[in-house]
Amino acid sequence: MTQDQQQFKHYQGKAEQGDADALFALGCMYDNGDGTEQDYALARTYYEQAVQKGHIKALTHLGTLYLQGAGIEQDFDQAKDYYQRAAQQGASEAQYNLGLMYFKGEGVEQNYEKAADYFHQAAVQGDIDSQFYLGLMYENGAGIEQNIQKAIEYYKNAADQGDTEAQYNLAMIYFTGNDEISQDVPKAIDFFTVAADSGNANAQFYLGLKYHLGDGVDEDFTKAVAYYEQAASQGHVNALFSLGGMYYFAEGVAQDYPKAIAYYEQAADQGNAYAQFNLGEIYEYGNGVEQDIAKAKKYYEQSCANGYEQACDKLHQVL
Repeated sequence: MTQDQQQFKHYQGKAEQGDADALFALGCMYDNGDGTEQDYALARTYYEQAVQKGHIKALTHLGTLYLQGAGIEQDFDQAKDYYQRAAQQGASEAQYNLGLMYFKGEGVEQNYEKAADYFHQAAVQGDIDSQFYLGLMYENGAGIEQNIQKAIEYYKNAADQGDTEAQYNLAMIYFTGNDEISQDVPKAIDFFTVAADSGNANAQFYLGLKYHLGDGVDEDFTKAVAYYEQAASQGHVNALFSLGGMYYFAEGVAQDYPKAIAYYEQAADQGNAYAQFNLGEIYEYGNGVEQDIAKAKKYYEQSCANGYEQACDKLHQVL
């Protein structure tokens, strides 16, 4: 018997005695398929029983079942009702979920002011996601007056709790600078590095790009390849394209046409017009592959369709 199965049995026993936390825990285990087969209907049943005993988190989880239509017909009004009941009792997760509904206009009319209000309620309780979204809203002036200093404040609160998107956004703010905040490249590189080391693909790509170009750091092709590879392993299209170029032009690595083509193909499959164009040229001129005008034309057509004018010009020259 696994540890999850043992916990499941333990909670079953306590739930039979009417323990609200155990009822909620069983709901979660059925919801996620932990220690038992996933069963949304039973999850809902246990959440409802927990709610009857005053369990606030169960309200939030019920709201999410209705929001996602998990094992039940999707019902935004029911989701909002459960979230509001939990939010009124101070549940930060419910406050965040309501904020997100209003931010995205999901099941409700989009309303940035309401979104910000709910995000604020959750953020003061330390909710990381709400802190991030408030940073985003203050940075872009979405529904509230733009305020970069406040954006930084909220991003830092989330970043200090390990939110890699907040770390990445802080890096971008410090790297570019603006009227409200002075450019601070070393601080930007620090935030890029922290986010990249925690697995943020955008940060990994941008660090690779900075080392590739020597932009704000000393040029270092070896580091560029390493960061590009980390991002590429997560399917980051620009990292895939950049690696294709590094292997094609032997920047920091031995020239390897098959690897370059493989990376370009992965980027091209995601609609990258530049990778499609480069593949067109590779097959047009037979660089590292057998010349194939039909393939060249196919890739030029894809690139042209994705808005790269140079590829459109090529189509008039290739067959």
